[in-house]
Amino acid sequence: MPKTLRFPVLAVFLLITSALVACGPQDPMTAAIAERQNYDVRLSSWFEKRVEPMTEPATEPVAEQTAEPTEGTDAESPEPAIEEPLAEFEGETPEPAPAPAEPTSPTVVLDLVVIYNGYASLEGLTVEVEHVDAAQNEKATYREYLELGQMANAETRQVTIEVEDVDLAEGDAFSVSVPRVGEGESGEFPELPAG
Repeated sequence: MPKTLRFPVLAVFLLITSALVACGPQDPMTAAIAERQNYDVRLSSWFEKRVEPMTEPATEPVAEQTAEPTEGTDAESPEPAIEEPLAEFEGETPEPAPAPAEPTSPTVVLDLVVIYNGYASLEGLTVEVEHVDAAQNEKATYREYLELGQMANAETRQVTIEVEDVDLAEGDAFSVSVPRVGEGESGEFPELPAG
């Protein structure tokens, strides 16, 4: 083979070999991390859901009652008990009613739109919800797992999540994103394979 023909043949061979290696099968962790990039999550709306704590109702003692004898029962059966007056009527002061409980921190309900553009969807997706104040200073970040099931290419789904115990003030805002999986963080993402 002439020298001038050897170089292009070798170059083509190396190019094809490297392309086959690059397109080869990926390990499951790498494939799942790459698949997360095929999701786009947007915040559609949010609102505050206040849940007032329930107070326990005051319990009053119940007087003991016995059954009265019926016809045909033994004459020596015990006499019906005479009801004793309740303690609160004997001069004892009743226990004060419990004070109403403090209102709990609000729960925030977020409506999300999930768009998938791929061909090997995951069963779910971990998203990051960022909470900022009126001056756009970060107040908190929450990670939430969305159970999505299988999605087709170009499919859009609406998902609602609730974030509890939020320190909410007037002017606060929320945003949502698909966070990057950092080194050693794979255990924090339920959609990724174990290991």
